[in-house]
This record gives sequence, C-alpha cells and structure tokens, in this order.
Amino acid sequence: MKAKSDQGGANHQYAVGQYAKASRSKARVISDEQMRDLRDFATENALGHGFDDVDSLRSFLVEMWLLMDMGSAVHVAGDRVAVPSDQPEFKPTREQLKRLCQHLEAAAAILREVPENETLGAALHHCDHTGQLDEQYQSVMSLLDTCQNAASLEGRAGRRSNEDWVRDFCIACQKYWKGSGKDGSSIVFNTEFPTPITRWAESVYAGLRRLRGERDDLSKLRSAAKSISAYRD
Repeated sequence: MKAKSDQGGANHQYAVGQYAKASRSKARVISDEQMRDLRDFATENALGHGFDDVDSLRSFLVEMWLLMDMGSAVHVAGDRVAVPSDQPEFKPTREQLKRLCQHLEAAAAILREVPENETLGAALHHCDHTGQLDEQYQSVMSLLDTCQNAASLEGRAGRRSNEDWVRDFCIACQKYWKGSGKDGSSIVFNTEFPTPITRWAESVYAGLRRLRGERDDLSKLRSAAKSISAYRD
C-alpha cells in the first residue's frame, strides 16, 4: 500500500517547532557540580568578552546547555524521509513498522471472525465496558492503514550531519549578543580576523562541549554559521 498524498497535494514536513519538540529532548539534568562549573565559566567568559551582567550570561549558558540536549527533527516530505545523524536510521525503523503491520493484520483477522464466531463475540462484548467495540475495531483498521503507509516511505540517501540545535545555537548567540548592546551579529569563520561575536560564539560552543565531556567539533558550528545571515530585530 502506497503512502496517501496529503490534502491539496501538500507535504508534511516535520521540522523544529512542528513535531513534538519537547519529546526530542534527552532531558538531561544539570548536576550541582555542573552548575558550579557553569557559574565559573560564565564569570570567565563575561570577563573575556566584555559582558557586564554575569548572571544573565550564566542563564544564557544554561539555556544553551539544555539546547544541546535537543534531538533533531526528522523531515518527512512526500514519500521521502530525511533522518539526521542523531536520530535512528530509517531502515531499521521500517522493519519495526513492518513487524507492527504484521501484528495488526493478525489482530484484524481475528476481529473479522466476530460476526461468525458467537463465542468470540460474546466474550469480547461481555468485557467491553465502554460499549465501543465497533469503534475500537475501526481504530485497529485505521492504525493498520497508517502503519502500512509509513512502512511504504523511502529513506533519503545520506543523513544530515549537523543537528538542528547547532543552527539554533548560532541564532541564539546572535540574539543574546545584540540584546547585550554589542555591535555586529554575523558569525563568520572564513576570514583572517574573526568578528567579536564569532570568537565569543566559538568560545561558548567549545566551552560548553568540554564541560559536558563531549567533543568540541567546531566544524559543525562553522558549517551551520555559513547559512545564517546577520541577525536583525
């Protein structure tokens, strides 16, 4: 069964803010020790980059820490699925969907026997305290149809190497920088003399990654920054 087209020919595209963003968070808790490290880092960073409000900067750093826990969105357009590098691959996911279809098909086959199997029907109706057995059967069939459609999708070749949060991080840095009354909001790495915001964003990115015990892969930051223009209110 092929995936149904959307009404009016439109495509669903699940992106940031559109598909249960909270559910993509790994919801890591910041420990007391990490909070102390963040306070020290905020003080050091404020001094090195000319921020007067250390408390505000510390709050921003906490937000960026939590942002780094946010999983990327899986984009679905038409019959193609684009999976980012920090989410499960589509091939094993399709196998899960196929197994789910098999179980639902088996359940639907048994439920179709209810009109001809008085014993089966009596047992089910006796235990159906909601009086919605017919509706529940239709729900099983609808779910089966949905799963069959999902299993017919195709994974797009390759995976997005940059997580969504890297781009969000760049934009958040631009907003905070401008909100602090500083000039220039273009994060540009391909110059001999990086702009002040570039040096600051890199220091925040690398510093937080180290505090989290993770690789400060600056190539991701530099790649994401290329596609972001200067921030304007």
